[in-house]
Formats: sequence, C-alpha cells, structure tokens
Amino acid sequence: MTGVAPAAPGAIVRGRVRPPVAAGLRRSRLVGPLVGPAAPRLILVVAPPGSGKSTLLAHVAEAASGHVAWLTLDSATVAEPVLLAHLRAAFRAVPGLADQWPTAEIALADLEDRLTEPVLLVLDDVHTVDGEAASEVIRLLIRYQPEFLRIALGSRTVPEVDIPRWRLTGAAVEVDADLLRFRTWEVEELFREWHGVRLRADEVTTLTQRTGGWAAGLQLFHLATQRRPPSSRAALLAGSSSAGRLTRDYLARHVLDQIPARLQEFLIRSSVLDELTAARCDALLETTDAAARLAELDRIGLFTSIEADTGDGGEWVYTYHEVLRSHLLAVVSARLGPAAEQALHRRAADLLAAEGAYAEAIRSYCRAQDWEDVRRVLSIGGASLADDPGAWIDALPVSIRDGDPWALLALARRLVAEGVLDRAAETYQRAVERFAVQGGSSVAGYELRLLQAWITPAFGVVVDWVHIARAALVDPREQLRTAHPATAGSQLALGFAHLISGGLAEAVEAFDRAADGRELPALGEAGALLGRALSLTLSGAPTAGAAREEAATAAKHLGAPVLARLAHGLQAAADCAGDGTILQLLGECEQAGDAWGSALLRLFAGVGELSAGASPVATLEAAERELRELAAPALASWAAAAAALAAARAGQPYGRDRLGELERAAGVTGPLPYALALLAVAAATADPVQAERTRSLALRLAAKCGATGPDGRFAGEVPATAVPPGDELAPLVGSPPVEPLPATAAAGPAAPPRLRIRCLGGFSVERAGEPINVDGLRPQHRALLRVLCLHANRTVHREQLLEWFWAGRDPERSQHSLQVAVSELRRLLEPDSPRGEWTLLRRQDSGYQIAVDSAADSDVRRLAAHLDAARVSTRAGDQPAAAAHLEQAIAAYTGDLLPDEGPAEWVVTERDQLREAVAAACEQLAAYRAAAGEHADAARVARLGLERDRYRDRLWQLLIDSLGADGHPAAAATARAAYHEMLTEIGVPLPPA
Repeated sequence: MTGVAPAAPGAIVRGRVRPPVAAGLRRSRLVGPLVGPAAPRLILVVAPPGSGKSTLLAHVAEAASGHVAWLTLDSATVAEPVLLAHLRAAFRAVPGLADQWPTAEIALADLEDRLTEPVLLVLDDVHTVDGEAASEVIRLLIRYQPEFLRIALGSRTVPEVDIPRWRLTGAAVEVDADLLRFRTWEVEELFREWHGVRLRADEVTTLTQRTGGWAAGLQLFHLATQRRPPSSRAALLAGSSSAGRLTRDYLARHVLDQIPARLQEFLIRSSVLDELTAARCDALLETTDAAARLAELDRIGLFTSIEADTGDGGEWVYTYHEVLRSHLLAVVSARLGPAAEQALHRRAADLLAAEGAYAEAIRSYCRAQDWEDVRRVLSIGGASLADDPGAWIDALPVSIRDGDPWALLALARRLVAEGVLDRAAETYQRAVERFAVQGGSSVAGYELRLLQAWITPAFGVVVDWVHIARAALVDPREQLRTAHPATAGSQLALGFAHLISGGLAEAVEAFDRAADGRELPALGEAGALLGRALSLTLSGAPTAGAAREEAATAAKHLGAPVLARLAHGLQAAADCAGDGTILQLLGECEQAGDAWGSALLRLFAGVGELSAGASPVATLEAAERELRELAAPALASWAAAAAALAAARAGQPYGRDRLGELERAAGVTGPLPYALALLAVAAATADPVQAERTRSLALRLAAKCGATGPDGRFAGEVPATAVPPGDELAPLVGSPPVEPLPATAAAGPAAPPRLRIRCLGGFSVERAGEPINVDGLRPQHRALLRVLCLHANRTVHREQLLEWFWAGRDPERSQHSLQVAVSELRRLLEPDSPRGEWTLLRRQDSGYQIAVDSAADSDVRRLAAHLDAARVSTRAGDQPAAAAHLEQAIAAYTGDLLPDEGPAEWVVTERDQLREAVAAACEQLAAYRAAAGEHADAARVARLGLERDRYRDRLWQLLIDSLGADGHPAAAATARAAYHEMLTEIGVPLPPA
C-alpha cells in the first residue's frame, strides 16, 4: 500500500518473524511431499487470495524437522535494510550466525559458512515486494541458495526468480491454486474434524462445487452457519452465493480494495465473460489496452487459470475464480440496473456467438434473458454444444431444455458421465423423439442403443466394443478366446477382459493400444487410462502412482464425475488412506444415483484394506451384492473371494460348500481371481501343511499374472516357507483351475528343470545349474529367447513378437516363422522332453511365456522385487527395511539390461526405465545414509547412482556434501568441478563458487 513509511532497520516487528499457528485441516497429500529427507530445496506456493497458501506453509513449517525461519513480507519491508534486519531476526533461533547482516552478500556468506544442519526459511506474501529492492535479496537467496538452506515461498504471483533452472534440476516443487483446492472428501473431513460439524454428502458436494474448493469460501460458509441449526446450512446452500454478506465483505476488503480504481471498472464489466482474452475485452468494452490491463490483474493475482489459446489467435485465456466472479456479476447488477445489465450480457453473447463459442454464448444470452437467441444458437451450434455437455445446460429454462433435441442429447451425455445411466436412457429416448419430430441427427438413437446394451445386456450378441466390454464382466475368458476387430474400442474392451481375468501385463498393453488409437471418444480414452492405472496398481508396478494421477487428471479435465470418483477412490485404496475419502465418494455416488461407481469403489476399498492386513468383510460382501445386481458376475467373483479371505482372517470362515462355490466361479473368471479364492481356502483350512501348500500354490499362480511379490501386495498373504516346485496341493474344493497346475507331489509329473536367467550386464541361461549354449541359434531366434527371458513368468503377446521380429512380412509366413523359432527354443531348453510336453516355454492364451520358479531365478525380477519392497517399506515408514531392500536392488544391478542388443526397439525403453529406477534408488539410499551420518557410504552410493544417471542433480549434491562431511575436501572439490562441468554441458547457470 502506498503512503506507508519504511520501518527503520532496527525496528523489528515480531509478528512478521513469528510463524502463524498451524490451524485448519492438515492435508497429507500437500504436506507430505514437502517435508522429510526427500523434501525439495525450493517450494513455490502461488495462488490467489484466500486459497490457503499461508495455512499450507504453516503446516509445512510445523512438520519440518530442525530449525524454521519465518518471515511475512509486506509493503514496509520493501527496503533492503529493513528486509535484512527482519531476515536476521527470523533466524534468531539458529546458533552461530553473525549479529547483523548489512548486505545480502554477507547474509549469504554467513548462512553458507555457519549452517551445519538443514534449516527451512519460509517467506510469505512475496508478491508485496515484487519490483522493489527487497526482491533482489530474495532473488540472490534463491540463486545462490546455501546447501543447508531450504526455502519456501508464498505469493499471489510467480516471483521473479530463476524458476526454469530449478524446474530443470528437479529440485523445486510448485503448488498452485488447483492443488490447494479442497477436494470433496477434504471438505467433509475439514468440517467433521476441525469444525465439529457433520455435513451430509449432498451438502459436501454442493458446497465444494459452489466454492470451487476455495479455502476462504469454506471458512466463510462455516462462519455464516456456526451455532445455527442444520436448516440454515440448507437455506444458504440453496441460495445464489455461498456465504452472503461475509463473502462480499471478504472480497471487498481483501481483493477489490487492493485493486487500483482505474482497473476496478474494467474488472467488473469484463466479468460478464466466462473466459477473457484481450480481443474479447477490447471488443466488449470498446477499448484498446485490454492486454495490458489483464496482465496487470494477473500480476495482482486474481486469475485462477491462465492458458495459451489453442486457436490461431495466440492469445492468453484468463479465468476468474468462480466465487469472485459471482460477486463481480452481483456488482454489475447492482451498479447498472436490469436494462443496462442485460444489454451488457447480450453484447457479450453476440461476440461469443460470432466466435463460435456457443456454450459461453448460451450462458450469456440466458443472463440477458434473450430466449429467442438461445434457441437460435442451439439450432446452429447444436452438434458442437452436445459435444460439450457442461454448465450451459443448467442455465437453460426447462421449457427450452426439454424441447430441444440437442440440449437433451447433451444432458443425456452428461448423465452418462455422472454415472446416472437409467435417467440418461430416459433422456436419450426423449432426444430421439424430438429429433424424429424436428429431423436431424441419428446419433442419439445410436448412443441410446449402446447404453441399453450396457444396462440390459443381450449376451451373445456382440456387435461393438460396448457389447464386448459388457460381456467381459460376465465371462472375460470367452471374450479373450473370440476374435474381435483390431479397433481402439475393441482394444479397450479386451483390456478390461484381460484385467478381470488376471492378465495384467496384457491388459496394460491393450489399454495403451486403445489410448494410442485416437479413435475413442474422450470418455473411452479416460476409461483406458483408468483401466491401465488399475492394472499397474494390482501388479505393484513402480509407475502405478503416476498412472493413477494421470487417470484422475484426465477424468477431471474431461468433466466425467463417475471416472473422477473411481480414479480418486483407486488412489485412496492404493494408499490405504483412512481419511474418509472412500466414504465421501460413496456418498456422492448415492446422491447421484451412480450404482456402478458405488459397487466398484467398495471393491477397490475392500481389496485395498485386505492388502493392508485388515478384514473388510462387510465392504466386500456389499460389493459382491451390488455387482451381482448389476449383472457383473465376473467382478462379483473377485469380491466374493476377497470377502471369504477377509472372513477367515476375522475368525469367521465361510463353510466348505460356500468356498467351493466361490472357487468354481473364480476359476471360470480367470487365474488371478482364482488365486485369490485359493488364498481364502488356505486361510480357512485348519491343517497347517495343507494351508501352507495351498497358499503357496495361490501365490505362484498370482505371480504368473504379475500380481504378487515379496511384499505380498496381492492380498497381504506371504507364506512363511517356500514349497518346492511340484509339491503343491491341488485345490481343496471345487473344480480344477483355469490353467494346468500340478497335483500332489506323489501323483504329479516330475518337476521341470530349473532355469536361472541373467539379463543385466550380459545374457545367460542356466538349466539345472548348467549353462545353455545359445551361440548356435539364428540371430532372430536368439533375440526372441532374450525377449521371453526378460519377461520371465509374463506372457509376451504373439502380435507384439511378430511386430518386433517379422514386421512387414506376409502374416501367414510371419506366424510360421514364429512357430519355427518357438520350436527350436523349446528343443534347446528341454532337449529330453517329448514333443507337446514342454514346461519351460509355454503357450499362454495369445502369447508365449518363459517359466521360472521364483523371482530369485531372474536377475531382473529379483531387482524389481527389491525395488517394490523398498517402496512398500517407505510407505509404511520402515526406513531400515527400505534401506536394506534398496541396497540389495542396487547390488543386483550388475550392468545395463541386455547390452548386446544395442538399440533394439523391444529393449531400449525397458533398459532406460530400469537404469532410471536404480539411479532413483541410489538417491534415496544415499539420502538415508547421509541423514544417519554415514557419509562415506552415502558418497559410495551417490557415485553408483551417478554412474547410472550423471544428470541427477540431487545425487551430485549428496556426493559433494557427503565427501565434505567425511573429511575429504579435495574429493569434494573434484566432485563439485565435475558437477559444474555437467551443468555447463546442459546450459544451466553455475551456482556460486
């Protein structure tokens, strides 16, 4: 603010250097990544007023280990001496520092020389000193950041520091308004745990939507309803704003009063536009300087979204926060009066309609109450509008919405995206009838038939991917045996068939092909991403977390609530989150009438709790009931088997007849649900020897599907002792499993010879302890053997093998060549086995698989198992166990993956991913060792990591710091010089000497 005299350097306002009380709900998804050994060196929290920036920083400061220095900036700290005086006061609890810091350089040198353990510096409200002398001090702190200093910045705008360098090195984390936005389950938890108020599911959903998850809006709603009866909440939520006078007062005091008068009129009048560009604002307001005004408002921090225009204009598109915009529209109405207000909305609508922005034009015409133009836009832009079934539908009067076929089609599509299928079918039917009267598109009838095929399936009639996917919920293996067209939709459906039966690797491949096909509608593409995330989660892949985040992001941007709920539920189940997320999502499903979402969320939650060692019998039994009611018996068999296992753990096992029934159903579904059923049988078996053998059989079967490992992530069941191959018991009850499995040791065939495979640093295969000579193989056959060995115990699809080794050839000849190669490899691996009795190279469904007894027999599988175990131990907070597994994973990496294959297409990606995973393991282990004071070992591990990835900034820092701490200054200087050489190579400015 102008007119405030700078304080004298010696006058320290203690409130500026006192961390605020960490009030409010502490959200682990935000705080967790910002604290601990792997915390970033630079944190940027940039968002508009009232987003919760200071609250998050206070929670980070509270959770940080070691000293915390806090400084809240304002207009009185713009002078460098004042800032430095307050900065030194913020470090008052840190021992050994100089009494005063006359210059920024002296402050930097003092911090560099005297800090011997990590300190977190929090600078809040950085935007208040932008462009002033004080900002140069902050810029120097960021650019020449002392090694033991972590910095967190809170600002309404992006500070003018060297952000690109920090992004490139991966040492910075940015938290924006969208990340700060409260999710529905966080709103429920906030009111329940912090305010002591239990909101209904519909109230939580409405409040979240109305406020956009804006922290200040939620607080204002609480203030407006505290100590009042529940009916007052319902009345307030039914109104047009979220907190009435309190909201207006807050926005007036903290937002509008901070804006120069010359900008306020522009701000208010431009709010009639949903999305702002300079061209739109100039045309609407008859100005020529809108670009400069929008940029200035951006600097103030009023926009929640700024994106590059994807059209030819190359302009920036700005969006106000919805709560702020609602207030601005109310100001427009109060200032202009009804006639002038409608004229302004009509002018905006005309501009938007001329642009072809029909959805925005509809909303503006509705605000102007110009119903004839609403009908006109529907008639000329109906097809485009139906592809964007968003908020414009809600602006329509019921008489127009129910009478226009395009509006009905859009509404039907939105209901599908919300999971309300019965109402969607009714709306589609009305759209079909209106189109029949008015003429036009037949797409509504086609989509209605697809939806009806899902709601009331006619099994056996398979005409498109929706029918295939629906049939897979009844008998996935039948769909996998049936030839289907190679379309993106069919790949999506087959992906779900593989997933339900247990072919997790094949499911991921099918979902990838579906998403890459560019033929699916957006909803189908988002479904493919969700299916892929679920497959990777069941397999425990290191990339599962990123896949879940990608699926959630896609669902959010698509505006598909049903998929968004499932993606967030999957994330909560995978994280074993006990924060009420699943319960809140189930409440949303009930409110919306989303039966499929409810059933699948219960299944996700139950399997997640089961993997964590709990016994969620009621949840899984409810999931089974709901899935049977939805005519999805294959999924119901998953829920039933999991419920049986949970019941046995709880000391209330199912009876033998019930176990036999669910085992048979699971066996029909596929090997992975069958393995789960066997675990339930084992858990309910009194004989410990039989139970152990059955459990071992189940886990080996699950391992073939890629769904189990040393951490027991499949179902939380790990046998105490291994059972030798060939000594498993057959299923105790029910029918044989879905793929050949040995019976008892006495009745079964002799155990196959044991294979041991090495793919790291070279290639070799041993059979029964003797090396197999592969030199006599043809090059293609030798490469085929290496592919199959790399993916030991996992099926490699036949079509993928043909594409890699016989691409471009006649299909029949290619298939024959593959069969010849497989026959030669079988004779090589098992020269004494009769034809047709091969056990080491197997035909599995639509591909081939090399079989090994355990992860220990493949160096790649062994390494991956230790990485998986380290990840689980880290999540559980067991650092010693995580460190032990990381050490073993690093030791298992004896060289690059199959180096003799060079840049072969089938190995390059796998090789790079494995090298990256080992480098990340080295970084994590080096950080653990350094934190424990084991600096020599930390330096050793950091060097190993840099051998895998020399561009990993954090490894360089750990190496340099550990060498210095271990008393080797010359070696540290040499490492620092090598680090500078790497930075110069990639064009990154060097840190200070």
